[in-house]
Amino acid sequence: MRRGLKRRREELNDFLNCFRAVAAELSYTAPGLEQCLRRAAEPAAGEVKGVFLDAAARLKDSADGEASFRGALTARRDRLALTDEDIAEIRRFGHRLGAADMENTLKQLNYTAERTALALRDAEESEAKWSRVFSGGGWLCGAALALFFL
Repeated sequence: MRRGLKRRREELNDFLNCFRAVAAELSYTAPGLEQCLRRAAEPAAGEVKGVFLDAAARLKDSADGEASFRGALTARRDRLALTDEDIAEIRRFGHRLGAADMENTLKQLNYTAERTALALRDAEESEAKWSRVFSGGGWLCGAALALFFL
């Protein structure tokens, strides 16, 4: 469980960094959406990187950024350590992606980044709480075993 909490926190952090990278790419350099997704995926790791690269690959077949991102996220859902609430917030990233004007797209990206940051804080708090529980439980089990063998 503890490993899953750490992985959830890491994945949320990667998604947050990718969202911010896409927003920066779109607002400053304004390359195509496919290139933005590929560049945003570069520093990410594991399944998060795969989601963004898969979404970029899907954009070659479709001009619909929303369908591409949601399809990539759905395809990798079972391999992500995220909760259903996390996935629901991350799906917002794809909402009208590439279909709306730049200003609305950036507003949506920033909103999704803020919501993901809140989920990240929640994940950090959960990880810290459960790590204290596991640590204390380990000491108690060790003490009980020591008493049992005496």
